[in-house]
Formats: sequence, structure tokens, C-alpha cells
Amino acid sequence: MDYLGFSSILEWAAEQSQSDPDFILQLNPELDWSRIRAGAIIKVPKIPAYRISAPVGHIQIHLSERTLQVYNPTGRILFHYPVSIGRRVENRPHGELRIVAFAADPNYTFEPKILTGVAKREGINSRFIIPSGPNNPLGTRWISLNRPGYGIQGTPEPEQVGRTESHGCFRLANWNADTVFDAARLYMPVYVEP
Repeated sequence: MDYLGFSSILEWAAEQSQSDPDFILQLNPELDWSRIRAGAIIKVPKIPAYRISAPVGHIQIHLSERTLQVYNPTGRILFHYPVSIGRRVENRPHGELRIVAFAADPNYTFEPKILTGVAKREGINSRFIIPSGPNNPLGTRWISLNRPGYGIQGTPEPEQVGRTESHGCFRLANWNADTVFDAARLYMPVYVEP
């Protein structure tokens, strides 16, 4: 497998319209999603494309609020997003971090020595690579921070964003991760507050 794409047309339609699949189902009660074909008309919300065109000064993450904010150089908020944070308090980085690398459509390397709990629970003894794609554990974007193994990323489960469930990384819906990825720059500060 070279690419971990969408599992269904419904999942694709939901991701493209920044929506929950259940909402897309509600908008299209007449559709049989198991028999949908090319040329079918699907109702989705019209969400305008957006990009941060203003200069960006820094990113701030508020752990207690589970939010990520993108600021301009004078301190004005440009965007405000919900974000998932580390489940365990001791795994949540804090203070000033820096962006050190970017990866669009990243693959994911599972390291059993790092994710020991998952490895033990699932019986995984060796490292393996999951190909890129929207259903990759990192979603569509990875912004590496100067703390090894930590970053700002997308997720294949946008409905889970805003919860304390990660191993320490900051998860955004893929569409929000795309926007932050395009606006951020190398060595930009990322301030993480309690």
C-alpha cells in the first residue's frame, strides 16, 4: 500500500466540506452510500477556502482550553482552533518551543520503544511504517517541534479534536492543520501554556 486514502465517499465528502460524516448523512437522507456512483449529487455545506495571507508571528497553545491560536507579529489573533493534547499531564510539553521541520502528507513510523503501552496492548514488537494519506495517524500535515517526537499534526479523526487523547502531540482537524502548515515558518516560536 502506497497511500492511506479515504475509506469511503462519505468520509471524503465530510473531509472536503469540513464536516462530520453524520451531518453529511443528515443532509442526504435519500442517498444509498453503499451504491453511490460517479455523477451523483451530494449536498454538503459550502465552506469557503481560507488561507492565512497576513504575516504570522507565533503560535500559542493553551492546554487548559485545548486551543491553538495563530498570531500576527503585533499580537493579533488570526485564527483560533480546537486542538487535542496529551492524555497524560507529564507528556504535555510546555514553555517556548520552535518549529524545526515540516512534512506534507507524512508517513508515520510506529516505534514500539516509544509507544510502549500501545505496542504491549497490540502485541507489536517491531517498528513499521504507515503510508501517507488522510487516514494516516498524522493526518495530512506534520510540523515538527524542537522536542523530539513532538509536533503539530492533522488527524484522521476530526471528531476527536479537542480531547485529551494524544501521546503529547497537538492534533488539529486536517483542514486546520493544512492552514497552520501553510502559514508557519521554520524556527517560528510555539508557546505552550498550562
